[in-house]
Amino acid sequence: MPLHLGKHILGHCARRARKEQPEDTGSTIHSDLGAAFAGLLISTQEWKHRRVDSIHLESGDRGQWRTSIDLTIPDDPRLFYSSTGAQIVVPLALLAKEPMRDLDVLDGSNNPLVVLGKAENSRIAVEILIFALAVDGISSSNALRQGLHDLVSDFKLNPELSESEVREVCIQHLINTSGVTLEQVAKFSEVTRSLLSDLTRNFLLTVVLPAATVGQRQIIKFSRFGKQVSVKSTLDSNLLWGRLGFIQ
Repeated sequence: MPLHLGKHILGHCARRARKEQPEDTGSTIHSDLGAAFAGLLISTQEWKHRRVDSIHLESGDRGQWRTSIDLTIPDDPRLFYSSTGAQIVVPLALLAKEPMRDLDVLDGSNNPLVVLGKAENSRIAVEILIFALAVDGISSSNALRQGLHDLVSDFKLNPELSESEVREVCIQHLINTSGVTLEQVAKFSEVTRSLLSDLTRNFLLTVVLPAATVGQRQIIKFSRFGKQVSVKSTLDSNLLWGRLGFIQ
């Protein structure tokens, strides 16, 4: 990702971060959460320090995949998940859209952690993309939100498609379903195109943490049973954690 593009969108993220904690609107998923998550996905090297992956194969290329991440819990009021300020949410990783089971997420003391479900993760992914598009000068609409939701939830992609082909498929879907014009497509930054591809290929793994952990350095572990998948993120060279089916 060209450095100036990353700085451009991170600058918008920083300006949005100066706002106070979002007011309770009756929904735990708010627009500022999309801006916060976009910034965290682009700058993982600033708050994720180390990652260790392991695999115990049981049948062919399927087995128990384990990942341990050493990270500092981000200090950002937009990450608050409840109106009481008792919890925050953090994008722990992206998971390939492949069949899996037995997903477990634990803290460093092996206490189970809560993760958001598919519906909430999809809504966050839409807010991330709405924010990125707003930085590009493209306004939100109900049709655009629906088209993005289609992509990040259950959109079926041919796994053999190249990165450029995935981007073309995603953009064509938005043109066909959301009224996005070629003039608007020309405004899509490299960051927006990367986020669009990554969030269509993969699911967010979002963990819910006590607000008291903000600023603390912690170990968070997760495991799942599934197939080995090679996943790539195109956001930044620091995000190419494609081995073992997970990316940072």
